[in-house]
Amino acid sequence: RLLLANGSRIALSMAEVGMRVASRLGVGSISQVLRHPVHATVRRFRLPTEHGPLYGTLDHPLHLNGSWIEAGEAHRRDLLPGLEVDREPVDYLWNLEVDGKAEAGGSAHAYDVNGLTASGLGDSER
Repeated sequence: RLLLANGSRIALSMAEVGMRVASRLGVGSISQVLRHPVHATVRRFRLPTEHGPLYGTLDHPLHLNGSWIEAGEAHRRDLLPGLEVDREPVDYLWNLEVDGKAEAGGSAHAYDVNGLTASGLGDSER
């Protein structure tokens, strides 16, 4: 569940351009909501959280212990207890771009989803 700047949470699929989102790194505005059709079996992670399970790709950057690290690497380093990797049918992958036009250093480009800080660089190079 996506943390909004007002403290409420919504499903990531309900996110809209212009919404203000929060993370441990600050507040930003959604500049793009990305819904990628997949319709295939993919390798992904499942992580139980207090807000329900979080699903994602192993290459998605998360902010842990003060730095950015891909979820798969965090799993290999045992930084995400309870994370399981599986192959499951997936119809869509969701991602956000946060503060897409911000000057360098002007935004953390991040959002909180299920209590973890995720990269909000959308499809840009991470």
